[in-house]
Amino acid sequence: MKKLLLLTLLTALLAGLTHQDALAQARKKKKSSGKMDEYFDESGNVWAKMWYGAQLGQIAFFNNQFAAAVSPMAAYKITDKLSAGLITKVSYTYERVRGIPGVRNFQTLDLSAGPIVRYRIIPALFAHVEYEVTRFEHLPTDNFGNPLIIIEEDKIKTEHTTQPYAYVGLGYESQAGVWGYEISLLYNLLDSADSFRIPWDLRFGMNYNF
Repeated sequence: MKKLLLLTLLTALLAGLTHQDALAQARKKKKSSGKMDEYFDESGNVWAKMWYGAQLGQIAFFNNQFAAAVSPMAAYKITDKLSAGLITKVSYTYERVRGIPGVRNFQTLDLSAGPIVRYRIIPALFAHVEYEVTRFEHLPTDNFGNPLIIIEEDKIKTEHTTQPYAYVGLGYESQAGVWGYEISLLYNLLDSADSFRIPWDLRFGMNYNF
C-alpha cells in the first residue's frame, strides 16, 4: 500500500511539473484558427507529434544462462516536454539445466504491456513512469518456493504467472537529428519477495522524434 501511495505521489508530482508547460502551450495555441489545430503540425499531420523507440534491458550472462528483453514503445507529445503512450516487452531466457535424464535446454518467453509517461526535464534528461503487467513463464516450484525440474512429453514443464510492475526513474538522451540514443535506470515500486525480477532495471535504447 505504501508503494502504491508513493507511485501516486510521484505521478502527481510529475503532473504538477508539467502544469506550467501545458499552460504555456495553451497560450501559444490560443491564436490558432481552431481547437483541433493543436493536435496537428503545419501540414495537418497528427503523426508528426508521435515518437517511437526501442529499449534493450534485463541482460544476463551466466555459465549456463542467457537472458535479454526488448521493449518497443510509442508515445504522443501532449506538450513539448510531456508525452504519454504504450510500451510492450518481450523477455527471452535460455538455460541449460540438469533434469532427469541428462542435461536439457530450458527456454522461456515473457510478455509485458502497459502505459508510459515521460517528461523532459532538460534537453538531455527525462523522467520516466511506467506501469506494466507481465505474463511470466517459469519452472514449477515446491511448497518452499524451490524450482522443480519435471519432464513431460520429453520437455521441461513450465507454468505461467502474471505480475504487475510500476517503474519510475530517470533517463539520459543524446540526440543526432531526429534520432536519439538513451540510457535509463528504473526502479520497481511494487517489488516484493514474490517478484520474478530484481527491482532495478538498466535499459539502453534508441528513439525517433522524441
